[in-house]
Amino acid sequence: MDDRLLTGWEMRPIDLSGASWLRDSEALAALRREGGSPKNASTGLAVYAANISIPQDGSSYDTFLRLDDFRKGVAFLNGFNLGRYWNPAGPQSTLYVPGVLFRSGVNLLVLLELESTECSSPDSCSVNFLSKPNFDAPVRWPL
Repeated sequence: MDDRLLTGWEMRPIDLSGASWLRDSEALAALRREGGSPKNASTGLAVYAANISIPQDGSSYDTFLRLDDFRKGVAFLNGFNLGRYWNPAGPQSTLYVPGVLFRSGVNLLVLLELESTECSSPDSCSVNFLSKPNFDAPVRWPL
């Protein structure tokens, strides 16, 4: 970085290929029981999850996920990778969620937060589903 060699750090992969907890809230609860009490998630890597109920009539629509309380990470719905978010960097502040990913009944939304949250406590974190995308102003790069 800036023509200097970075030392003293380690990079580790996170293998999500066999992670049943991305698709199943019971597997996620079992994983949490095994790990003990949650750490202070406002300072680094954390997993957030929410069960979202969809009416049994089977009607689901395309939507956009807005994550104002979160900074940088990856979002999953029922095990499907919705994409990466990085709210301070933008330009988008919503992720597209195809309606076909929703199931009638309970759906599992999992956020793998890589940096920190803007939440004062895990109970105060929230997400929103919007009918339209939200893009910030265009990013202007110096030429």
